[in-house]
Amino acid sequence: AKTLHSRIVGLAALAFLFASPSLTIHLFSGLETFAYAAFLGLAFISLDRREYKGATSYVLLAVLCRPEAWIWTAILPLAIISIEASRKTPPALGLSKLNLANLNFQGWRHVLFSLVPGIVLATILLAHKAHFGYFLPNTFYVKSASGAAFDPFTFVFIALLGLLSIIVAFIAGKKLIPAIILIYFIPVIFNYATSDLQMNYNWRFAFQVFAPVYIYAAYIAAADIRTFKITSTELPFKERTLHANIGLALLLGFTSAMYTL
Repeated sequence: AKTLHSRIVGLAALAFLFASPSLTIHLFSGLETFAYAAFLGLAFISLDRREYKGATSYVLLAVLCRPEAWIWTAILPLAIISIEASRKTPPALGLSKLNLANLNFQGWRHVLFSLVPGIVLATILLAHKAHFGYFLPNTFYVKSASGAAFDPFTFVFIALLGLLSIIVAFIAGKKLIPAIILIYFIPVIFNYATSDLQMNYNWRFAFQVFAPVYIYAAYIAAADIRTFKITSTELPFKERTLHANIGLALLLGFTSAMYTL
């Protein structure tokens, strides 16, 4: 059950997010950007909780929203295999000693179910090819028709600021899920930075990096209370407890402010 402390941290994290003008613009712009970010962030959370049906459902919704999520049709099965292969490896979700023998029948069923987004995507692309003569939607060709590329160096800098909140997960002891998230976003950022796709108002592409990672990090910060004991030979500070969640929430506020600037 959530404690009052963790609820406060969670609400504070959401307050930081909704205080961002960038979120307001994308939330009310009428485009699919926020939906993609929310579904992807929820998929990260579901993977962290080993709720694979939920993760698959959210990835499918993200795939229907944005082409960037198409990469997850391949990443998701591999992620589930990696997570299940490390189930008996302390600490939880570690990066070492992956053992496929840890996958039982139920685990492989989850892997098979995670192929659904890829099957749906393949069906859509084949239908496009059969009806229009092209695999990709018409909007892709329209948006990439002119050559108005934006400054790649400035974009990469802003996008990397958007990734700052992933530090929260590493501080909390997570390894595998944050690593998978980075593996996904690094090539996506490179693709954004070198493309000439249009409609990048208010650094829309950078928001698509920042928001999903922030949502996942907010979940981590509001999880069960983590404490560290600080000992000292001097009274009255012989022993004190530091609530790490408060620090993680403040870090989220800092990352949100940095991205907004």
